[in-house]
Amino acid sequence: MSADNTHSQTDRRTLLKGAVATGAALAVLAGQSSRALAQEEQPEAPASGPDVPPGLADESGPTIFLEGIQNLSPQAPPEMAVMVLNRLAYGPVPGVFDYNTFRNMAGGDDAAKLVSWVDWQLNPGAIADPEFDAELNRLNAGGKVPTLPKWLTWLWNDHMNTSGGDRTRPLEDVRTLTFARAVYSRRQLYEMMVEFWHNHFTIYAWDYAYASASWMSYDRDVIRANALGNFRVFLEAVAKSTAMLFYMDNYVNDQGSNENWARELFEVYGMGVENYLGSALQQNQVPGYPSNPVGYVDADVYEAARAFAGWRVRDGMWPYDAQVQLDNGTYYFYPDWRDRFQKTVLGRFLPADPAADDHGRQVLDLIAYHPGTARFICRKLIRRFITDTPSETLVESAAAVFIANATAPNQMAIVLRHILLSDDFKNTWGMKFKRPFEHAVGLMRATRARVWAEYDALAWNYDDMNHALFAWRPPNGYPDVAAAWISTNGLLTRWNFANRALLGYIDQWVNNGRVDVVEIDILAQTPWSTIAEMVDGWVIKVLGKPLSNSAYREELLRILGNGAGPGTTPNKNTDDFKARLRHTVALIFMTPDWQWR
Repeated sequence: MSADNTHSQTDRRTLLKGAVATGAALAVLAGQSSRALAQEEQPEAPASGPDVPPGLADESGPTIFLEGIQNLSPQAPPEMAVMVLNRLAYGPVPGVFDYNTFRNMAGGDDAAKLVSWVDWQLNPGAIADPEFDAELNRLNAGGKVPTLPKWLTWLWNDHMNTSGGDRTRPLEDVRTLTFARAVYSRRQLYEMMVEFWHNHFTIYAWDYAYASASWMSYDRDVIRANALGNFRVFLEAVAKSTAMLFYMDNYVNDQGSNENWARELFEVYGMGVENYLGSALQQNQVPGYPSNPVGYVDADVYEAARAFAGWRVRDGMWPYDAQVQLDNGTYYFYPDWRDRFQKTVLGRFLPADPAADDHGRQVLDLIAYHPGTARFICRKLIRRFITDTPSETLVESAAAVFIANATAPNQMAIVLRHILLSDDFKNTWGMKFKRPFEHAVGLMRATRARVWAEYDALAWNYDDMNHALFAWRPPNGYPDVAAAWISTNGLLTRWNFANRALLGYIDQWVNNGRVDVVEIDILAQTPWSTIAEMVDGWVIKVLGKPLSNSAYREELLRILGNGAGPGTTPNKNTDDFKARLRHTVALIFMTPDWQWR
C-alpha cells in the first residue's frame, strides 16, 4: 500500500459525500431530477467514525467544471505537444513519456516534430518499450497471463472443451494485457489503432464461449497483426477468424442460409450504412452498375451470403466430415455446404462452380477496394483522431490515399499518416470527448500509477463507466461521438473512478491481504511547497498547459487550501492535507481541459 494511500473512514466519507454532491449537480445540469439520480446511484452509507476534514464535508463537488463540459465547441489549439499526447497517445507519463518527449523530437518547428512523432509511432517494432517489457516479464513470471504464448489450436484444445473460468481465461488475459499495454507501453499510437480496430470489427466476446476461448489468437493474430497493415488482408483474416465465424453465425451458413456475416460485412465492417441504397432498388438500378456501382442494395447482401456458404470451423460438430472432426478451431471451407451456382455482387458476375472459397474471397475484394469503403473507413479514422464531424475534404483526400495504396502491405499506416499530418489535425481542438478507456488509462499514466491489471477490481471499477472491454453487444462498436458519453451517469462514473483511484479504493482481497490494484503515491510526486505551486504543478504535469478558466484554478486552490492563501506552505504530513491533495488532483481529471481533446 502506498505511503499516502492509507484507507481511512475520513477518506471514505470524503469520497461518498463528494460523489453524492457531484451527482446532484450533474442531475441539475443534465435536466434530470435528484430523485431520478438517486434511483440510478445508491452509494453505500458511510461507516461511523471521525468527521471528514473541516470544509470537505460540505463540498459541492466540481460543479463549476461540469458547466464547461456540456457543450462541444471548437477551441483555439493548445501547444502541439498537448494535442499529440492527448490524441495520439493515452496521455503523458511524467518523466518517461510526456510533453517533453514531443518537444524533444527532431525538427525545427512543431510541424516538423509532428512528422517525426508520427513516423516514429508508425514503426512500433522499432520503439524500445522497457516499461511494458518489465511489466510483461512480471506477469509472465507470476503466471498471470498463461494463454499469451498459445496459438489457436492450443487455445482451442485447452479452453474450448472446458467450462467456467477456464473457457474465458484467454479473454481475461487479453483484457489484462490491453490495460497493461495502454498504461505502460511507449507504442501508444499502435495501441490506439488496436483499440480502433477492435471497436470496428466488434465482437461481443463474453457471451460466446467460442470467441472467448480463441480471443488471444483474435487479438494477436488478427487485430494486432494487421492494425497498420493492408485492409484487404485484414478483412479476410477477420472473416476466417474463429471468433467472427461464431459471432456472426457463419459457421452454420449452409448454402447461403445465414446472412449475418454478409449483412454486417457491408453495413458495419466494410462499406458502411452510408453506402446502403435501400431495399427498393434492384442491383441493375444502382448508379454506376455494373462496372462501378456507387453503393449496395439488399440483393448484394443476399448474394454475398451465398458466396460465404461453407465458411466454417473445424469444431468437431456435425456434419461428420473428416476435416470438421479434427476439432482444432481452425478455419475450414466445407464444400458440401457451398452454393456452387453463379452470383452477382456489386455488379461483378461470379461464374458457377468456383474453386473452394473463391466466391467469398472475390466479395472481400469487391468490398475492400470499393471507394465507398475507403470513405467509410477514413471517416471513422478522422472521427477517432480529430473531430466528431469530419470534413468531407479530408475524407475524400484520405480515401484517395486509401485506394491508391490498396495493395500496399502498410496501407493503413500510409492512410493514417495522411490524416494525422493534415491541417485538420493541426488546427482542430475541443471537438473530441475522451471515452472512458482514454479517461481511465490517461489518469493512471498521468499519476504514475502502479497498476496490477490482472486483478478483477480494475475491471469492476472501470466497467462502471459503461465502456467494458470487448463487451459491446451489437456489431457496430461503441459510439465515438461526445453525445453518447456526456450524461449524468456517465460523468458521475468518471468522477467516481477518479476518486477511487486517487483515494486508494480500487483494491481487493488477494491471499488474505488487501492489494491496491491501482496504487498511486501522490505525495511523493508533489515536490512543490506552496498551495499555488502544488495546484499549478499538478495542472501542468497532467494537462501540459494552464487551465482554460481561472475560476477552475480558484476552485482547486480553495479545496487544497481549506481557507489558507495560495502562498501558504502547508504541513504535508497531516492526514487532512494528504486527503485534500488527493482530492484536488482527482478534481483535475474532472476539468473540461482533461475531458476534451
